[in-house]
Amino acid sequence: MKKIYIYLLRCPVTKLVRYVGSTATPKPRFKAHLKDAQKNRTEKQKWILSLQAKGDLPIMEIVTFTVSEVKRRQVEEEQMLKYIDSVYNIHMPDKGHGYVAHFR
Repeated sequence: MKKIYIYLLRCPVTKLVRYVGSTATPKPRFKAHLKDAQKNRTEKQKWILSLQAKGDLPIMEIVTFTVSEVKRRQVEEEQMLKYIDSVYNIHMPDKGHGYVAHFR
């Protein structure tokens, strides 16, 4: 069974959590966040781009992993609710991949 990692993207300066997500491949996913920032459309992308301009990068912190899709959704949702006051964009696990909401 494939491991699914639930992760946070933190600001390297303030340590605030700015994104909650999940992936089976943490390193490629982190690189994808950095590359996607070049689009400069979402608040998350603008934040990452601003860090890169200063020679910084977000910190990817693995919270846990699971092999259960049900558990992945549960933990991801718990983490989103825990950090809802500081995140820019969060993946809504019940909506499936690709759905991103802005909570501010």
